[in-house]
Amino acid sequence: MTSDLASGVRLALARVVVERGRQAKLAIRGVSMLPMLREPMTIVVEALRCPARVGDVLVFRAGDAYVAHRVLRCSGASYVTSGDAFPEVVEHVDSGDVLGRVSAVLSDASPGAVRIDTPFHQLRGVLYARARPARLALRRAIARTKRLCRPKGNR
Repeated sequence: MTSDLASGVRLALARVVVERGRQAKLAIRGVSMLPMLREPMTIVVEALRCPARVGDVLVFRAGDAYVAHRVLRCSGASYVTSGDAFPEVVEHVDSGDVLGRVSAVLSDASPGAVRIDTPFHQLRGVLYARARPARLALRRAIARTKRLCRPKGNR
């Protein structure tokens, strides 16, 4: 309970910091953005001053938590996003739920953490977003092949 409360307070503080034009640092948790973002990396989030572009990583509210996922498409006042590791799952995110855009990725949360988001890292993110249909087709083909290769008793 204490850790949930502390987490909620940290996220509320992050929103206040970003809304005031400053940057917030948030620790990466979970696996939805593998292989690009993973623990113990830290992301730097800043307010959206202009609309996000395909390939940008947005941090947005999803229930009681914040999620960092990649923009696949912009549609009016909302975004279509997905985690890199699960291209079959998409979210439609209202711009009002967006905390901000990831402006930097650090190796960890230490004071001497190294910035690891090079131009190559950013290009790779755009390619992940643009190649989503091909990645989905490949995942489906692999799953179908695995099902067909199973012994008849295990199907």
